[in-house]
Amino acid sequence: MRILHIGNLASVGYNLTKRLRELGYDAHLFDWSTTEIIDREDADWVIRPKRHFFDASDFLALRLGRFDLVHMHTLLSDYCVLQSIKFLMRAGTPTKFAHAHCSINSGSKEMSPRLKSYIIRYGAKAVFFSTPNIGPNIRRFPQRKVFLPNPVNTEIFRPGGEIEYTNRVLCWVKMDHNKGYDVILEAINHCPEIDFDIPRIGTLKFDKIKFPPNVRLIPPIPHDKVPALLNKYPLILEQFLVGAMGQSGLEAMACGKPVICNWNKDNDIEYSEPCPVVSAKKPEDIAQKIRETIDNHVQIGTKSRDWVVKHHSMQVAVDKLLNEYRLHVDL
Repeated sequence: MRILHIGNLASVGYNLTKRLRELGYDAHLFDWSTTEIIDREDADWVIRPKRHFFDASDFLALRLGRFDLVHMHTLLSDYCVLQSIKFLMRAGTPTKFAHAHCSINSGSKEMSPRLKSYIIRYGAKAVFFSTPNIGPNIRRFPQRKVFLPNPVNTEIFRPGGEIEYTNRVLCWVKMDHNKGYDVILEAINHCPEIDFDIPRIGTLKFDKIKFPPNVRLIPPIPHDKVPALLNKYPLILEQFLVGAMGQSGLEAMACGKPVICNWNKDNDIEYSEPCPVVSAKKPEDIAQKIRETIDNHVQIGTKSRDWVVKHHSMQVAVDKLLNEYRLHVDL
């Protein structure tokens, strides 16, 4: 049984494929993103395109690989995926799955009708979704709908070391309009007594923005250095526009950090217990939550870590994935 995951949105495809291989499955990843960093030792099972999309040679390589199961990851409005789905429909792969991810970068919670049509015609046995706020949209598919939580490596992302900045908050999100950077900056203006670090990541023209005096810009860092960075702070800010939490927030919670973001309580329907994220949307409310949480970060951080381990750990996600696979194929 050869398994192929296509796409590496929020590193979900990579994490699932790697864990499947650790469990003894012949799993591979086709990652069309040439910018994502993949460990060198993983090169034998990560297939890279010559360009950012499928071409005939890429399709031929996949077809010759004779994969028995294909798991396609796609954003809700990802027209680049349409061509690859067309190729896979021709490939005659016996068992196919689709996996929809919320495009927080584009602020989209609605799937394009054209992409939905192709996923249905693609013959997916089930449609997975990993961001709870898009559940109502995904439930319109005729196939089985399965919520599969984004996997977090809780062995790597875990509490460690003393907090270095007791009165400093990390804004751990790309500074884009669709992540609500303007809301973050306004909230910071309400907290002149607290310091903030903002990474130089995103579409914001950092050199043209006049940041408040309590803001420090920090350079981007490799993903393997992120746990050490997160553990320096008592509190993390994430996005404030979409109404859901990204992978960055989940990883911060796994490190035992309280996360403040715009979290729609309807998301909790996909879990057996409410998420302990600190939810706020308006700048003044965010500022108030920052003051309250920074003094109570240990208790909230512990609950956050426990929740992620219970609901988003690699084992939980892959066990649920394999249970769904087994309904359709003999692994």
